[in-house]
Amino acid sequence: MMAFWWVNHSQTYRQEIEGRYIWSPKTKGNGGPNRSYDNLRLLVPGDLVFSYAGGQIRQLGIITHRAVSSPKPPELGSAGTHLAQDGWMVPVEWYALPQPLRPKEFISEIRPHLPKKYAPLNEEGNGYQHVYLAAVPDGMAEVLLARLSALPQEVNAESRVAEAYRQLGYNVHQEVLFGPLRVDLVIERRGQRTPVEVLSSGKPLQADRLQREIVRLSTLRGADLWSGTPIIIVASDMTPETQHWSQHQTEVSIRTLADLEAEVGALAQRAPTASVREEAPAEIEARRAAERRDTRAALIKELKDHESGAVALSPTEFERLCMRTFIFLFDPNLFGFERQAETSDGGNRYDFICRIAPGRPFWDSLRADFRTKALLFECKNYQDPITADQIYSTERYLFAGALRTVCFLIAPKGGDAGCLRAAQGAMRESGKLILVLSNLDLVELLEIGEDSDSAENFLDERIWRFIISLPR
Repeated sequence: MMAFWWVNHSQTYRQEIEGRYIWSPKTKGNGGPNRSYDNLRLLVPGDLVFSYAGGQIRQLGIITHRAVSSPKPPELGSAGTHLAQDGWMVPVEWYALPQPLRPKEFISEIRPHLPKKYAPLNEEGNGYQHVYLAAVPDGMAEVLLARLSALPQEVNAESRVAEAYRQLGYNVHQEVLFGPLRVDLVIERRGQRTPVEVLSSGKPLQADRLQREIVRLSTLRGADLWSGTPIIIVASDMTPETQHWSQHQTEVSIRTLADLEAEVGALAQRAPTASVREEAPAEIEARRAAERRDTRAALIKELKDHESGAVALSPTEFERLCMRTFIFLFDPNLFGFERQAETSDGGNRYDFICRIAPGRPFWDSLRADFRTKALLFECKNYQDPITADQIYSTERYLFAGALRTVCFLIAPKGGDAGCLRAAQGAMRESGKLILVLSNLDLVELLEIGEDSDSAENFLDERIWRFIISLPR
């Protein structure tokens, strides 16, 4: 369910809008906690943010990624010189409002919905400058949205589609990058991952625009980046010719926003009615924590069942399990996960790759020590421990000159002694780090819990033990 938030930019409006983010320190200047700073860690992709500066709401933002640890952006300059320099950054896709909104002009409508604690405005309609990010109750959000002369069309359409799929039981990710292709949404349910594009227009949609979108979505077909048929949601009228043409397309599923919301309405009618109340921020955090516990338990069971032989997985299924595990453990510090069908010479194939976000000491150190900009992952779905041959084949994908020198090599049973010696040779002779992990290693990482430091310390210790064991 979409949550609503309010950011008081104060002196940082231009920098944060142009930079497409919000940033706050992690603590007050004296090291004490600050609720409005802690709120950045509650933001999830799809949440909507009201941007307030100079007495006006001028922008709406859609959260595109969870908070990542980040130093103060240099473009903020002298703004907030009294603040701590270590903070949280959250990427936001901002949309300018056609007509700015002045909450003070209708504060009488807002006042009944202001939270008793941590409100973004006072009862006169002035922004609290000591409150950076505040939760907005649904009632207050309804008043604000109703007052907008026109919601930016992209925000309105994408937000409605995202919320509809959430109501239908999907996990929804917004503004996702698949290699060179950016899609509006990715929906996930029961292991199936499907891209969704949202098309809206002020006039009836023409078939040529639909055709261009189908071609764009087809550019990565065969790379196994998703498991469902791509979906295009049309949020505006279509010409009769376009509507007829769309019904005969097989490469994608084309639906209207009206049909999607009608499906949500039909589901709501079948479901038992219940009184609805607004979730407090603590309840939102508790619900999301429960969802992560369930996901963690499911991943542990899948890994253990596969390692024991109770459940057989295909090579592709094992790769996806490994990718889901690393995303769960280390997102957003590792990001941009993508699978590669083959290398550019057309002859070889590695499994998946990701990038390293700055801000975490372990990953910053790994990137600097080994001069790598990416992490490579190879998944060997073998019943027995892998051998030196798998190290030799993996080593071909690592290049010091291309800043790609680190690989996590994952196999259900890990590697044998010869595998370890070969990995040591790659490290000693070429400076390439190939760290072999088993299913049970991944289980141990998952069982550590939500402490990111502990999971990173586990890998740091494994790398350290590997390095100090290198023979002469």
